[in-house]
Amino acid sequence: MSVHPDPQPTADGAGAEADDQGLPRIMAFDLDGTLLDTTTRISPRTVKSLRSAAEAGVELVVATGRSQISVIPRVAHLGLFRWAVCSNGATLYDLHEHRVVEQVLIGSDDVVALMDGARSVLPDIAVAWETTAGHQWTESFAAIDTDILAPRDVVPDVDYPPAGLVKLFLGHHRVVHDRLFDTLAPVMPPDITLTTSGAPFMEAMGRGVNKAVTLAALCQRLGVAADQVVAFGDNLNDIEMLNWVGRGYAMANAHPEILARARFRTDLPHDRHGVAAVIERLLDC
Repeated sequence: MSVHPDPQPTADGAGAEADDQGLPRIMAFDLDGTLLDTTTRISPRTVKSLRSAAEAGVELVVATGRSQISVIPRVAHLGLFRWAVCSNGATLYDLHEHRVVEQVLIGSDDVVALMDGARSVLPDIAVAWETTAGHQWTESFAAIDTDILAPRDVVPDVDYPPAGLVKLFLGHHRVVHDRLFDTLAPVMPPDITLTTSGAPFMEAMGRGVNKAVTLAALCQRLGVAADQVVAFGDNLNDIEMLNWVGRGYAMANAHPEILARARFRTDLPHDRHGVAAVIERLLDC
């Protein structure tokens, strides 16, 4: 099970130690809390910096917990991104060809084990899920939280979600955030990834799935080494990616564990153009 990886050396601030290494070949960006501001938009300054990086030959990659259905309306219109690592690494999507390139689903046995484990510690756990067609929220989950990911289809509560899941959401009306993670992590099936993007609920993906694994596979496809990649993120679903790349930046607004474990951090938070400030420095090197 992928939970908290071993610590990595940290560096306070974005700093010249990182920036004087010059432009990478790939920049990978989480969306919420990172590239998107508090209105879930990309600011004009950030768009300008992304465009300048692309014109300088940098491949820009989305790496998010959101599904491709949610990613497309937020970034496709910019014409700057081809590749999107979606659903915390469960899906690699080609925004130019409008197709899923690779996808790892949660096995039906693991869905049962996930649910049985979760109910062993929280009998009233609520669930939602992502399929290849979109999201479904159970009625009990919709009562807990719909702010982060609006439901596509609310269905009655079920004993077990259907087969063929990209991602499973686990929520509770009292136990949330880090407490929920710490409660559920010990009872998850082996090699299932349990994480969060900052929402009060947890997200579970198939065996061995995380953003780093899928980004690494994309880099192999493109012939790019890890030390030629820069990545930005803010929450627990970003830690493996930030540790794998050559330069991993925790946002100034990041979860405390990410700030403690990431090797570099931005000087500014996501709603004050933190990503743009780093890109501008990299372009000046």
